[in-house]
Amino acid sequence: MLSDRQKDRSDGLIRNLTAAGCDVVYPRSSSDSLQEAVAECRPDVVIIEQDAPGRDTLESMQRATEHIPHPVVMYVDDSAHESIRKAIQVGVAAYVFKDLGPERVRPVLDIAIARFEEHQRLMDEAQDLRDELGRARHSLAERRLVEQAKGIVMREYRVDEDRAYDLLRQISQDRNVAMGDLARLVIRNHERKA
Repeated sequence: MLSDRQKDRSDGLIRNLTAAGCDVVYPRSSSDSLQEAVAECRPDVVIIEQDAPGRDTLESMQRATEHIPHPVVMYVDDSAHESIRKAIQVGVAAYVFKDLGPERVRPVLDIAIARFEEHQRLMDEAQDLRDELGRARHSLAERRLVEQAKGIVMREYRVDEDRAYDLLRQISQDRNVAMGDLARLVIRNHERKA
């Protein structure tokens, strides 16, 4: 999908993309938001052509690919370091200076897609790690509660640690209650008595 407010400016890029075997799709109208256009077209690659990427364009691109991730290639005239840095920060996979010959268009798209796929893989791994960390924290918190409840049972019933744990586990099984939930109940009841 090619997004450019000035379609006549894109003639050379369209020829190069077509020569490289790409099907070029424009949004229905230039008034469509980039997010709507991406949702409607479901392109393999989003190509944004501009003189220089402005803040509005970068924010629009980020919103558009936030919910429906796609590789984004920007064709620009601006080679300012700050523009490049901001574009990469919001997820642009390739930042290309205009007048790229047709023989170089396909490699740029392939690289953008590969970078995007690698980025998505890393994001998925990071999310898996966050999920695993969350489960580990929850498990640790549950263990602390069980240890605290076990201490209460040991003191109140004057039993050793193993017996206290066995009692908690037996009650948990008999009442079909998770150990963490049972531990919370034991702690709450103990605090009410205190």
